[in-house]
Amino acid sequence: ERIYMLLYIARRIQSVRCCGRSVIDGIESVIHGNIPASKSVRICGIRPPRYFFYMVSGTLCDFVQFFIDYFLYKSIGLEDPSMCWALGFGLSIVVRHSSH
Repeated sequence: ERIYMLLYIARRIQSVRCCGRSVIDGIESVIHGNIPASKSVRICGIRPPRYFFYMVSGTLCDFVQFFIDYFLYKSIGLEDPSMCWALGFGLSIVVRHSSH
């Protein structure tokens, strides 16, 4: 299943060490959905500010919206940029809402 693959990748990432510390730690609890990344993830032993996670989440959601926009452009031939953006943003709200 996907969750096992994600957990495997998370363990591999967490096994990377620098100066005796994990470069990234706390990913597994995020994958399981037990705790938000802003409360469990540490980078080189330091917990980044919550805003950092909003930036990462927002960037990933922008990529999702880009692919939705591209799909709308290619599948229905929607060429009006404003209409394409509005529909793409509307369809990406579910992803944006669940990512925060």
